[in-house]
Amino acid sequence: DLAAAGSLDAIAHAIIDNVAEIFGREVAVLLPKAPGDHDFAVTVHSPGFDLSESERAVIRWAYSNGQPAGRGTETFPAASARYSPLKTARGTVGILGVKPLDPAAHLTPDQRRLLEAFGGLAALALERAQLAEDAERARLQVETERMRSSLLSSVSHDLRTPLAGITGAASSLLAGDQALDRGTRRELTQSIYDEANRLNVLVRNLLDMTRLESGAIHVNKAWQSLEDVIGAALTRIRSGRRS
Repeated sequence: DLAAAGSLDAIAHAIIDNVAEIFGREVAVLLPKAPGDHDFAVTVHSPGFDLSESERAVIRWAYSNGQPAGRGTETFPAASARYSPLKTARGTVGILGVKPLDPAAHLTPDQRRLLEAFGGLAALALERAQLAEDAERARLQVETERMRSSLLSSVSHDLRTPLAGITGAASSLLAGDQALDRGTRRELTQSIYDEANRLNVLVRNLLDMTRLESGAIHVNKAWQSLEDVIGAALTRIRSGRRS
């Protein structure tokens, strides 16, 4: 079951199902929100597994010290459940909690050894899933940086084009002085105006993209007709502007 499970949630469910079936107990798998963090999120737990603040204190102790704590141990024996650290060579990746359905029932030495074996396999499976998630995050970060670099290169080209048009038209006006006829001067002036508007649209889009990435703008998505979208794009192209 652990080998077939790919995600942390699937692995946690496999642990819960098998431990509950073999040991006849309520089970909880608790993972830190971040490596080394003592703030835990209950990934999966049996319906009757209640975690009070006092129980969480036992969990934090077991995680910090890397030793079992709670019911059936010498540390916090009054706890309602036994909490075992799930350890690998990289450290403790989580906590496995087991709580008997019958308060008078206790684990036998053989059951404790078997539970430790279950915990070792569970820890390795959780570590594998965490490493896979870390690798995926790293891959996404690399892809994001590559996309940002490509976008910057593309935007740089788009910004230079209207600037070149404005500079060229303005230079012609300055160099020509009174030698240019009225029509030519108007054409150059119109070119400066159009390129300045185009540059303004590009800068506004860049600012909007920055605000979107920072979360300052909430996007309300709605279905649009494909014909309308293409038509709007063609209209902008014909008018010499880019969105």
